[in-house]
Amino acid sequence: MDSRGLSSFTAATGRALRSRGWTGTAIVRAMLVAGFSLLTILNAGCEAVEKQAEKQMEKPKETTGVVCNRFEVSAELEGSDLVVSLATDLPVDTNIVVSATRDYNEKGQATTYSIDYLFDKSRVSQWSQPRRFDVSNAKAMREFEKKREKQAAVGIAGKIGTISKKLEVRVLVPMNQDNPDFGKGNVHLSGSCPIETSGSGKVVEWKTEFDYPLTARPKEPRRADPSNLAKGKTFRISKDTPLMPHHSPKDPYAALQRKKNIPAKGTIAVRSIFLKKGSPWYEVTAKNAQGKTLGRGWINSTALIGQRIERVR
Repeated sequence: MDSRGLSSFTAATGRALRSRGWTGTAIVRAMLVAGFSLLTILNAGCEAVEKQAEKQMEKPKETTGVVCNRFEVSAELEGSDLVVSLATDLPVDTNIVVSATRDYNEKGQATTYSIDYLFDKSRVSQWSQPRRFDVSNAKAMREFEKKREKQAAVGIAGKIGTISKKLEVRVLVPMNQDNPDFGKGNVHLSGSCPIETSGSGKVVEWKTEFDYPLTARPKEPRRADPSNLAKGKTFRISKDTPLMPHHSPKDPYAALQRKKNIPAKGTIAVRSIFLKKGSPWYEVTAKNAQGKTLGRGWINSTALIGQRIERVR
């Protein structure tokens, strides 16, 4: 606000106060308080503008980069334990990932998948001594079977084909580092250690394999996808489910009168499948939990959504 604007503000304020019966001394005091408040507001505004300008003029911090000339890894399999040691000249706050996997594929597919045995995140500071990890087949198969059960429930778990006899171990310096000296995607990482380009960034990776055959194949999942039940198979339901006399009755009201109920934990043996507006209906023979036959009829697959459907045989 310039001097002319300030004078206008002062005159207008004085007239407003006199119209309310204020005396000369009171008006002067009020004007002083108002002027001080206005100056305080203006000063705060100027300081905020100056700080914003200084912030915009600040130069980004220049990184010195990270040099890695030593990345020595050793790994030994001792029974079901994996013992790994790491010696490196990377900064102590460098993120490290150790993983162990076994490859497999599903019948009729060329895609290779992995069974996870180990995925450990740490920092270089935690590697002053060798570290020991549990990579037992029993533990890995339990977790793998749980994962497959979840996949089967949504129809993405095929039958297992071949399973590798080898366990692959990797020690990795990933691209997501907290230390800004690495730069985005480790672009400022250099040196004679095994640096590899990965997409738009860099990683350091060491890997090896061990002969480590399975003692038993993983069990096939019992869970089933409600929208993809197989003909000729028997399944157990987890909730009460309506059994209809037909998938497309001429008299829907009469069909509802003839509807039966399959109680929770009953079984359904799929005899045929009919697609109605893209949604499968299953012709089944139904039994209760005690094995008593309830009859034959049709189940809408939408009635099975949200249930735990398990394959019996």
